[in-house]
Amino acid sequence: MKNLVLVLLACFFFASCKPKTQSDVSAELAIDTLEAFYSNLDVDTFGTTAWSEIVTSDFKVFEAGKQMDLDGFLEYAKPSEDLAETNWEFSALDIRPDRSSTHISFITEGFFKHSNLEVKVKWMESALLVKDDGKLKVRFLNSNLLDRQVTEVIPP
Repeated sequence: MKNLVLVLLACFFFASCKPKTQSDVSAELAIDTLEAFYSNLDVDTFGTTAWSEIVTSDFKVFEAGKQMDLDGFLEYAKPSEDLAETNWEFSALDIRPDRSSTHISFITEGFFKHSNLEVKVKWMESALLVKDDGKLKVRFLNSNLLDRQVTEVIPP
């Protein structure tokens, strides 16, 4: 009986000391997902990946004082005829992953070159990414404009 009690105590001790499980969503996976989202917005590759591979079916974005679903956002973000170049840089990333989702807050600096304008924009963003069909996707994005500089360019 004494041995049984010792075995039970040992089992209880070792069971209570098991390490916490790591998150299924890594910071690296979250960044890859975010980069895929912006890559699909780039003027050179706009929409080349199916949006259903990148965002959830209930995707929402708050930007420019509007709440938009995917169709509304794509209409808003669709490159204009004279847009020649887009670039984005992320900084101040704060990534909080857990088992099936992650929250990311970050600063984005964007550059948009048109035929007669160069626009530099800086905004603060917050995104919720969730696992959907076994893949990490963007469910929600909120953008707040911090600065916008427009420079007129005289074509050669």
